[in-house]
Amino acid sequence: VHTGLAVLGSVGSSERREFTALGDALDLSKLLQENALRGEILVSEATYEQVRDLFEFEALAPRNPKGPPDFRLMYRFTGMKRKTGEMLQV
Repeated sequence: VHTGLAVLGSVGSSERREFTALGDALDLSKLLQENALRGEILVSEATYEQVRDLFEFEALAPRNPKGPPDFRLMYRFTGMKRKTGEMLQV
């Protein structure tokens, strides 16, 4: 899961038109997906910063480090936080 900007829309000509999505956010989302193990939820630093007060995460180095140089850290979802700050295991 990544949080960022993307351009979505139909591109092409009148003979051939396709819906597509473009942007760095999609590339990083794909990298997270490629690094995830079965049943694992990985989030980017951008998403982590927005939801870290609600959920528990474990910081990980990318398993498959191809991609941009700033892709050095990802976070594995480990549980939900209760309002009191106590963690619920998932």
